[in-house]
Amino acid sequence: MKNTSVFIGLICLLTMSACGNLEKEIDLELPVYEPRLVVECYLEPGQPFRLLLSRSQSFFDPFNFDLSSIENLLEDSATVIIRHQGTTYELENGLVSNPPFFTKFYNYSLAEPVPLDYTSDFELEIIAKNNERVTATTRLL
Repeated sequence: MKNTSVFIGLICLLTMSACGNLEKEIDLELPVYEPRLVVECYLEPGQPFRLLLSRSQSFFDPFNFDLSSIENLLEDSATVIIRHQGTTYELENGLVSNPPFFTKFYNYSLAEPVPLDYTSDFELEIIAKNNERVTATTRLL
């Protein structure tokens, strides 16, 4: 029994010494990151239309939690339209939050409530100031 534990200890020691130089520094050539539009839209029956339109940021870009950094991520001056059953809703650009908790904010909204309709599509079309387009279609669940 004593020989077995000595043998196992010796094997462990040899294994650990063989793994001594497993670190190697490498340089990666990453492509230049191109920010894309990011859309977060909420359609809740009886609630105002709300949408957050921003730009993505590279994983390696520094981020500061100050107002100017957040404002740089927000996409303004876009045309944001939601179509539903022949009605066109154009969302207005301006910061709003969700009372009473104020835990989320949006930069496009419309005070008119979202219609209660579980059978018809809602179509979203966004045209950013650089003519980049985003479209989507959904239904209320």
